[in-house]
Order: sequence, then C-alpha cells, then structure tokens
Amino acid sequence: MSSKSELTKTIESQQAQIVRLEKRFTDVVTAYKNLKKEKDALESTVRVLSSTSAPTTTTGDAAASENESNLSTKEDNESGSEAETTRASSEQQIFQGKLNTLQQNVSILAEQKQRMEQMFQSDKRKIRAENDELKKSLEEAKAENIINKEKYDNEIKELKKLLRQSQRDHEREAADYGVMMRELQTNLSTERNKSETMEHQFEECRAKVVTLESQLDT
Repeated sequence: MSSKSELTKTIESQQAQIVRLEKRFTDVVTAYKNLKKEKDALESTVRVLSSTSAPTTTTGDAAASENESNLSTKEDNESGSEAETTRASSEQQIFQGKLNTLQQNVSILAEQKQRMEQMFQSDKRKIRAENDELKKSLEEAKAENIINKEKYDNEIKELKKLLRQSQRDHEREAADYGVMMRELQTNLSTERNKSETMEHQFEECRAKVVTLESQLDT
C-alpha cells in the first residue's frame, strides 16, 4: 500500500513538472516570436536609414537656380520651376514614406517592449508565487518533521522504559526462581534426612525384632 502511494505521488509530481515544462516551452516560443518581430523591425529601420535618395535642394540652391533662371528665357524658367517642384514633391513623398516606416517600426518595438515587460512581470509574479509556495512547503515539512521527531522520541522513550521494566521483571523472576530453587533444595534435603532417619529407625526396629525372636526360640 505504501509503495502504491509513493508511486502515485511520483506520477503526480512528474505530471506537474511536465505541465511546468510545457508552459515554459510556450513562453520561450512566444518570446522567440516577439524577438523575431523586433529583429524584423530593426532590420527594416536599418534599411530605411541606410537607403540613399536623390539629394535635396536647399534654400541657397533654390536661390542660385532662381538667379540663373533669371538669365534664361521665361519659358525655360517656368519649365525649370515645374521640374524643381516635381522633384521636391517626389523627395517629400520618399521622406514621408521613410518617416511612416520609422514610426511603424518604433510602434512595433514599443509594443514588443511592452509585451516583453508584461511577460517579465508575469514570470516574476509566477516565480515569486512558486518561491512562496516552496517556502510554505518547507515550513510545513519542518513543522511535520518536528512533530514526527517528538513522536519518535516519545516512542523511543516508551520503548526504553518498557525495556527497563522488562529487565527488572526478568531480574525479579530470576531472583524468585533462585529463591524457589533454594527452598526446593532445602525441602529435598529435609525430606532426605527424614527418610534416612526413618530408615535408620526401621533398621533398629528390625534388629530388635530379630533379637526378640532369637530369645523366644531359646
């Protein structure tokens, strides 16, 4: 019965360990996916920052172009202004796209950071709860050990007491047996003496009878 109970406890302990390992595996997979998202976002950010684009037109360049265009004909000036406007619009779209990508990546990183922080806090609470549970189990085990120790100490004291009592009883019985044997020996010796005395008296009586018979015959 005891071995069956121990086997049941072992199976339950192993099942609980399997559940904890499965939960830990799930957490690791989730963390890996989050890290992959962060990695993708960072790689996208690096690509955006390292990508090249058409050079921007500064205010000084625009002024110089305007001065030079004043030397050209009115048609050339209008054509150059239109091309510059188109180029500026294209560059603005490129930079806006980069900005949107960076904002999106920052949002992803912030979201992943928040999620990782939540997971960290959750794991921290779980570990703290497990630690508290282990401390509680340890305290209960210590208390149970103290109770069992007191119980076993009392049982040992009782056994020692019974052993001493048994030894005293044995010694008393041995002493009583010795007294009884001495009494028996004394009684036996007394009876032997009585028997010898009676036998001696019988011999004396028989001798007297023989003497009397011989006297009567004469």
